[in-house]
Amino acid sequence: MIIKSMMSNELSENDIDSIINYFGTKNQKALYGGCIASNEQPSSEPSTAKFYIVNLFGTRNSGGTHWTLLYNCSNDCVIYFDSFGVNPPND
Repeated sequence: MIIKSMMSNELSENDIDSIINYFGTKNQKALYGGCIASNEQPSSEPSTAKFYIVNLFGTRNSGGTHWTLLYNCSNDCVIYFDSFGVNPPND
């Protein structure tokens, strides 16, 4: 099972992708833009009504500190969620 295999490891972008694909509803899967490192841009132009999981303060190979959520809900509205309560980075 997906969760059991992750219990002793850090959560990777592949783990998050697997969780979304396994547990996500059809709507959640359609809104999922993918996992990205904080120094990366999404592979395509960020679209409205997409959410992205961002590895904060990390690069593709460095691990980062923790995962955050960025939801582009409309052309003039972006929601940022950080479970640690950290404000979004300026860059």
